[in-house]
Amino acid sequence: MDRAKSGLMGLRDHDEHPFWSVFLLSCAVCVAALSTVLVALFHTGAVQYQWLSALLAAVLLSHFGAWAVFARKKRFGKAIWWIAHTLIISSVLVPLLISDYLLKMPLLLLAVPLNICIANRLRNIPTAFAYTLLAAAFMVAADLAAPFPRRALFGDVPQLHLVPLVLQLGYIAALCFLVWFYRIRPTSPRFTRLNLASQQTLPATAISAASLLAVTALLAFLIRGSQVTQIGLSHQLLANSFAERTAGNLEQAVYALVRLGQDPIIQKGLQQANARYPADAAQAAAILRAGEAQWEAAKVGNPMLFPYRDTDQILALANFRHSEHSHRDLFLTDSRGGLVAAQGNKPPRFSFADEAWWQAVWQEGIGGIYFGPVHINPRTNLPYTFIAVGVLDTRSNKLLGVLASTFDLLETQNLYAGFEGTGGERVQLVAADGRIIAASGDRAPGQKQTRWRDFAGHARFQQEATSFAQDPPGWLLGVDEGGRDAVIGHAPLHTFSGIFSEALASLGCRVVVSKSRQAALLGVTRSTKIAAVVGLIAMALSVFAAWLAATWVAKPINELTLTAKAMVGGDLEKDARLAGTEELISLAQSFNTLMDRLREKIDDLEDTNRTLEDRVSERTEKLRRAQKSLIDGAHYSGMAEVARGVLHNIGNVLNSLNVSVQTSLQLLQESQVTKLENINSLMSKTDAELTAFLADPAKREALAEYVSELVQSLQNENRLFSREVNQIREQAEIIRQSLLAQSKFTDRDLGYAERLDINEIIADLLYAEKEMLDRFHIQTSVDFGAVPAVAAMRTKLSYAVLTLLENAVDALADNPTRERHISVQTACIGEALHIRVGDNGKGIPEALRTKIFQYGFTTKPEGNGFGLHTCANALREMGGDVRAESEGPGRGAVFVLTLPLDAQAAASANPSEGEPDNAGPTTLSQPELDLAQRGTAQPQPG
Repeated sequence: MDRAKSGLMGLRDHDEHPFWSVFLLSCAVCVAALSTVLVALFHTGAVQYQWLSALLAAVLLSHFGAWAVFARKKRFGKAIWWIAHTLIISSVLVPLLISDYLLKMPLLLLAVPLNICIANRLRNIPTAFAYTLLAAAFMVAADLAAPFPRRALFGDVPQLHLVPLVLQLGYIAALCFLVWFYRIRPTSPRFTRLNLASQQTLPATAISAASLLAVTALLAFLIRGSQVTQIGLSHQLLANSFAERTAGNLEQAVYALVRLGQDPIIQKGLQQANARYPADAAQAAAILRAGEAQWEAAKVGNPMLFPYRDTDQILALANFRHSEHSHRDLFLTDSRGGLVAAQGNKPPRFSFADEAWWQAVWQEGIGGIYFGPVHINPRTNLPYTFIAVGVLDTRSNKLLGVLASTFDLLETQNLYAGFEGTGGERVQLVAADGRIIAASGDRAPGQKQTRWRDFAGHARFQQEATSFAQDPPGWLLGVDEGGRDAVIGHAPLHTFSGIFSEALASLGCRVVVSKSRQAALLGVTRSTKIAAVVGLIAMALSVFAAWLAATWVAKPINELTLTAKAMVGGDLEKDARLAGTEELISLAQSFNTLMDRLREKIDDLEDTNRTLEDRVSERTEKLRRAQKSLIDGAHYSGMAEVARGVLHNIGNVLNSLNVSVQTSLQLLQESQVTKLENINSLMSKTDAELTAFLADPAKREALAEYVSELVQSLQNENRLFSREVNQIREQAEIIRQSLLAQSKFTDRDLGYAERLDINEIIADLLYAEKEMLDRFHIQTSVDFGAVPAVAAMRTKLSYAVLTLLENAVDALADNPTRERHISVQTACIGEALHIRVGDNGKGIPEALRTKIFQYGFTTKPEGNGFGLHTCANALREMGGDVRAESEGPGRGAVFVLTLPLDAQAAASANPSEGEPDNAGPTTLSQPELDLAQRGTAQPQPG
């Protein structure tokens, strides 16, 4: 139970050590390999895959054994070493089960040094390489000592050929990544470097390994090339020998037919047959046609056949056939091509004069020899050919006729079948179309080869029909009938005398001797492997020797390093030991001298430090007073800027007020009220005069028109005058509001905290800075959220917001006048109130986002470096903070002021979702409404 608990605790700590990464990766590769082998076992049932499955299962169990060791004793390095040794043992056993382990598993041993590098420091690389070299030597030795035949891995399951290589590449790539992640990556907590001994060992090891591999590879290449050449020439000679013997058998068959043609009985029969033809060629041809017609209609037992079956010539042919068993189906023709005698099967025709083979032998009476194509008798499975020779008159030396025979190549077949090669050679008589005529071993004649890609299908043998049978002997590296790389010797059929070369070419055959390249180089391969074992062991010993030598050389340096570490730790009384070579002793002496001087300097520095501490204390106090003066000056400077803006705004309003007063005075001076005196003079006349005046229609109409125009003029004057009076009232109200806004954040004590309406304060500041915003053509947008009142110091908060506004204005200096925007937003997020002042100006580089709040830091040519610093101090004093956000240069910036909400403010804000509460509109103060009416700010619903 306790062991299980400790295992579970180890799993929780998987990210604390690389063992778990190595363990999971190795287990995954083992499971994938085991699954692949089981698939092959399911398809083939081979014993080889059963043993491989057992080996992989044992490797997987060994990994869990490593996990048990790790979980019980927390020995990470030993667990990974366990996995490495498992890889070594399995790598040594694999060659006992598969023959092509070098092709299918070339990278398996590379996992050993990588596992060791992950388990320990990089200084163990020489040891890891030595282990790997020894394991490789034992792997090759196991291949040499394999006691039983082995099969190629997945040779019978071609779909799985690439799976082993893919698994190895993935495994090695993942281990390389883990080495980088845990040991080479500078930010890794397990980052290590190569020590001096490893640095000295690795170059020597690399040079010796490269030299040994280069020499071994060169010698192996030269030896293998020489061996292949010798075997190729040997195969060429063997093919040439078989070609001569095969042609000799055919030559003997020809001589036997020639001797039969010299038999007097044969001579006499031909002379009698030739004498029966008249001198007229047409009459002779008619005789032949008649004989051909009768022959085609005749059947066995027909009297027509008796003259060709029961003559002295037929008896001579029978005796010859009895003595020469390879000759069957013989027949004799006269000088006209007509049949004289036949033995064996009935000849297919009576007249052969128009046959190509007969004409090739007759040659207008000159005579010749003909070999027909080789065929396979389907009944006896024997190859045979058709041979025809001319029969000469022994007295006149003239051609009497043609003797033909179907010749069985039984002796040729026995010649090839009886050949037993000492090294796996195969001798075959191959036709141009790829058919086997005769072959050594168990290959049956008549089977067609389709895999002579580098011989029978060679372009050189396809240029002409006879080139296959006539090309000179030679040898090449090609592919045999089984699709294997092979050393191939070949030769055309030819006699020692060369008499029948052209006739033999008509057979279209060639002798081929082949031997797989693997079998041909078996001895060389074994010698190479033995040399590889010796070389690998020598390389492993050289690595160990180089590592021991480098360790001995580096020992004094390591001691000097330990001494330096002790001094760094505070032990300044320790001296370096004088040991090693002359150079190292000189280095240690120089180091000790340096430490003596360092001790003296430290004593001097301690005295100086005490003096400096006193001076620093005095200077610190002076700087503190100077800093307070600068901060107060910055605050008053800010207030003066606000006051200047307010006074400028009031001055602008007073100018408008003065214009309105002047306009009103001008209206009074030009008033039409004086025209009422004329009406008053008229009305003061006597009744008689007034009656007489009004009785006159013209005067009465003129008076009505005069009064109407006067009334209209007075109404216009009243309207203009009322407008000017309203403007005077409005401008007076603006002056009052400006003075009120100024007094709200200048007539308070700096240390006085009160509950403030943040939206109202920001609106007042924007109103106070209206003149500056208008002067620089800056558009402002305001988004006031429904935020509660918070406890803060009005003057310091106003100063902070005002500083951010002025910085935003400065940041927009390089923008076009129509692309200058400042946004102000308030919102409650969580338990804090956020004030965001943003602009679309030049932005802030990432490296300066925190540095700009440091005292004395500024990016402005005329800046003093304490505006944002004082702003940050003011927010920190009120329990808040300020930060800068920017996407980079040219992308604008946003400054975020954060103030904490007390319990009362938090309850009012009710930040249940942690987001700004924008449920309803915000009530705006009169200055905000004024700003909205003038287009400087656009307050929006919260």
